[in-house]
Amino acid sequence: MSEHSFTLFADYHQFHLQDDGSEGIDGAAWDDVALQTRIALMEDAFAVSTARDMEVPVHLVVAKQTPVLDLAAWDHVVAFSIKTPSGRLAILGWVPPDAPSLFFRRCSLFSGISFPAQTG
Repeated sequence: MSEHSFTLFADYHQFHLQDDGSEGIDGAAWDDVALQTRIALMEDAFAVSTARDMEVPVHLVVAKQTPVLDLAAWDHVVAFSIKTPSGRLAILGWVPPDAPSLFFRRCSLFSGISFPAQTG
């Protein structure tokens, strides 16, 4: 398991994570379900709709098994999967060096979104 933390600029209230070989998120992925769940999802990519159009903290865990999470600590939780046939993930151009070529399970967790803070 490896963990990575970032501060990303959520331009247009979103950031993306995708397989390194993906063409990325298509605008049609922002359907009614995506707007409700805050996740635009394609087979090999996803975009997270953030509460703020500024720098936001992002923590990425790459693991072979779903980590144990305290879901009660979060305001909004979405579980989903994407494929990573290249074995590399890209997040705004960043590629983790040890991402294995596996089918990944994703979970997006939000906290404190009802009280916008100056720090994102």
